[in-house]
Amino acid sequence: GAMSAIETALWDLKGKAFGMPVWQLLGGRMRERLRCYTHAALGHAWHDLKDRRDTVALAEKARALVDEGYTALKMGGIEHIVRNITAVRKEVGDDIDIMVDLHGMPWMTTRDAISMGRRLEEFGVFFYEEPVAPENVEALARVSDAINIPLAAGERLAYIYGARELIEREIVDVIQPDAGRFGGFSQMKKL
Repeated sequence: GAMSAIETALWDLKGKAFGMPVWQLLGGRMRERLRCYTHAALGHAWHDLKDRRDTVALAEKARALVDEGYTALKMGGIEHIVRNITAVRKEVGDDIDIMVDLHGMPWMTTRDAISMGRRLEEFGVFFYEEPVAPENVEALARVSDAINIPLAAGERLAYIYGARELIEREIVDVIQPDAGRFGGFSQMKKL
């Protein structure tokens, strides 16, 4: 993280020295538009969704986000995820992509993650994020091999070396490095 911060600060200084934004130093604009997603959350932790009133409120929040223009929503949680996705899918329809993020919870076994992934297949989930601890590459590989939905991981990786195996072995379908942990812009460009 410290190296990422220093590297990012150096890019900023270079941009100021040349009088141009960092995005121009990095090669310029690549796209006119970029698709974004947001988290469908109620402002409290996902594990606080205890009852059906919360599920209704979550579905209403999802509808409001779609009305704002989002075409993809990410949800977290384990305990009520099937009930919550069912409600959100009913509220927003099949044209909105839904992602599920389990945050690499340490109590999720590989078997649990596979079971949950299989349950999520019927909902057309856009991706299933970090169903097991992301540093456990073999567990991620077993989950990837056992389910029929795209797998995402990588936001806790440090450096390109951690992402390399995930990509080369085709364990994940979506790689999600965090520039603040990954070594800054230079490492992101290499990735």
